[in-house]
This record gives sequence, structure tokens and C-alpha cells, in this order.
Amino acid sequence: MVAIRDLSGTLVSIDNTGSIIAAYTPDGDDDDGDGDAADTDERTGELVAIDLSSHQAGQNVTLVQQRRTPTADNNGDGVIDANDVPTPQITGDVLLGAGDDDVQVLAGTMTGALAFGAGADSLTLDGGASYTGRLTDSDGQLTVSVGDAKMNLTAREDIRITSLTLGDGSATTFSLDLRQGSAANTRVVASNGIVIGSGAEITPQFVGIGSLGTQEIEILRAEGGGLVLADGQPITDNLALQNPFLFTSTLETRSDANGDSVVVSVRRRTAEELGMTPNQAAAYEPVVAALNADQGMLVAVVNLTTEQEFDRAYDQLLPEYSLSVLQHGVAAIDGAIGAVGTRLDVVRGGRSGSGAVWLQEFGLFMDREATPNDPGYRGSGFGIAAGVDRPLWPFYAVGLSLTGTASDLEQPTGLASTRR
Repeated sequence: MVAIRDLSGTLVSIDNTGSIIAAYTPDGDDDDGDGDAADTDERTGELVAIDLSSHQAGQNVTLVQQRRTPTADNNGDGVIDANDVPTPQITGDVLLGAGDDDVQVLAGTMTGALAFGAGADSLTLDGGASYTGRLTDSDGQLTVSVGDAKMNLTAREDIRITSLTLGDGSATTFSLDLRQGSAANTRVVASNGIVIGSGAEITPQFVGIGSLGTQEIEILRAEGGGLVLADGQPITDNLALQNPFLFTSTLETRSDANGDSVVVSVRRRTAEELGMTPNQAAAYEPVVAALNADQGMLVAVVNLTTEQEFDRAYDQLLPEYSLSVLQHGVAAIDGAIGAVGTRLDVVRGGRSGSGAVWLQEFGLFMDREATPNDPGYRGSGFGIAAGVDRPLWPFYAVGLSLTGTASDLEQPTGLASTRR
């Protein structure tokens, strides 16, 4: 599926202030026979937003994405500003040809593969924009500049370019797979040099969990010794490393015969460092193995940055070991039996000797505080018991009763409450 394609080579510029989207829409047919007519397996081919890959040398293209100038108070807040115009976006792959192409993302989002062909190309991200996808250049002649913007590189491979500039307000994410070593990680290799401004931010995006030992992964390489720190300070002062809570990471620069590099040292925290209880610690390695088998779940859980977020997510992956559901069910049954017992007390007291139809409500509330080995829980419920009976010698009453309950049970604080 292609949204825009030029085969003539005459398209020289694209100015996007709206949306260019290549998306799959289910047609209701189960084409692959898996019983699900709406899953992504039904689609065929790639989703391409812009295809200019047939352009030859000299057929240059300039692609600019920016926010249009607001002229009216469209949202009615009394101010004419950027909120009165739509946020531009490109969703889908962008394929470029052999010309000297210039891509400028100055607002909004670009999501998808961005493939530069041959030629002296350039990519500029600024103005609060963000790019997420697989960035490639066929001949390595690409200049990349990231200002006040985010660049999320998802390709676990070497990205060969001419030069890279990470400005003061930049945030760059590298995909790291700790299971397979540096060959499965994102690494930017610049032939001319890398400039890192003070305050630039690096965020590891972990897509695989390795052993508990420390691993060193090269994420940036400036061939020929061209790594420049804009203010001359150590790399740890220039690059703010955003660590997921599950890991501890540090940055350092190194030099060898092939140039300068930036290396991140990563170590997964132990169960003790994470403050896990014995029950949670026993499941730690099995949970890691299960996450490595589910890419989507792994990325969602292991990249959480705060203790509270990680604790709550981890707790959802564990079996229910506090018996909260069982105890709540027992309490509900006790309420129902208590209603029948109350009815029998009335009968035995002689106050309803000829039989009756009866109805009684009951409620329950349970609050169990968290302990080092139990996350605790809180729950409440409401029920109604109804019945009909009559005396039948030699019994006080013979009849039938029915009970219905509705209840709610939660673990309101998760593991975090046991560690404060």
C-alpha cells in the first residue's frame, strides 16, 4: 500500500502541514484462515507513505514537515497559537532515491522506515518533532542533525552516516538486545564526526534481557577520532542517560585506532537490589525468560523508569499468591449462609411457623495490609439472599434459597507499599 508515489522523477518538493498516512483497514475477510479477520496478518505488502525510490542522481527532493501558521482561534481558547492548527504527521515508510535529498521534520511526528538512497543526503529534526523507525542510507552519505526533537532508532544494526549532531534539547533512543551482544544493537557510525551538545539525552530501549552480569555496548562511533563534546566536559556531563528501573547504566568515551566511541555499560539489577520479597524473587528469572518470549510485553515492562511503575507491572505478571480471591469468595459464602441462618432462627423462635417467602441483603468488606511477603488487598461486596420454605414434620422448615453477590477486589498499592 502506497500513499504517494512518483515514478517520473519530476517531484522536487513536498511540504506537509497535515497528515500523510499509509494504514491497513480490515475488510472483514479472514484471508489467512486464522479465525481473526482484523489482525495485521491479513494485510499484504508494506505500508509506504511516500515512495520516491525511482529517482535517479540529480533528481533531488526536499521534504519538509512543519506546522502551518495559525490565523484564527479555531479552538476557542481566546488565543491564536499552535493549538489552533493540526499537528502534522507522516505514518508509513518513506523511500527516497539517488538524488541529494533533504528531509526536515520541524513539527509533529514521523513514524516508519526512512530509507535514503545514494547521494549527499541530510536529515534535520527540530521544533519539538519526533521520528521513530528504521533509519538507513545506502551509501553512508547522510548528515543527521537533531535539535529540540526526539529520534527513536529501532533498527538493531549499524547505521552508517557522514556526521551526527545531537543538540542540547535532543533525545535519542537506541534499541539494545542484551541477549545477543552488540551485533543485535543500534549503533550509529559516522565517517566524519559526531558533535554532542550539553544536555543531550540518550535513552536505551531494551528489546531483550540478558544475564545479571555487566555488558558493554557501543552505541556511537566517530571514525577518524571525530567525537566532539560541545562544552569540553566529560561525556557523563553532556549526555543525560535515562535508565529504566530494571537496569543500571553508565556512559563513557573511548578511543582506539579506528576512532572515538561512546559505550554504555549495562547491568540488570538483582532481586535484592530491586527490593523483591522472597515470593517475587523466586519468580524473577522465570519472568525474565517469559518476557524474552514476548517482544511487546517485554518492551512495555522492562523500559519503565520508576520503581512504582515497575513494581506494579511486575506484580501483574506473578501468580496470585495472596489467596485474596479465595478469601473474598469464602466471605461471600459466609454472608449467604448467615442469611439462611437468620431465617432459621426466626423459624425456631416460632415467629413464622406457617412458612414464608423471605428476602435478606448482606454486605462484606475486607482490608488486608501489605507485608513483606504479601502485597495485600482490599475488597467489598453486596449480596441478596432469597428463599421460600414451610414446616414439614419433623423439620422446622424445608425450602429453597438463592443467593446473588456482586463484589470488587483490588490490590491498591502493589509491591511498592512494601518497600517504603
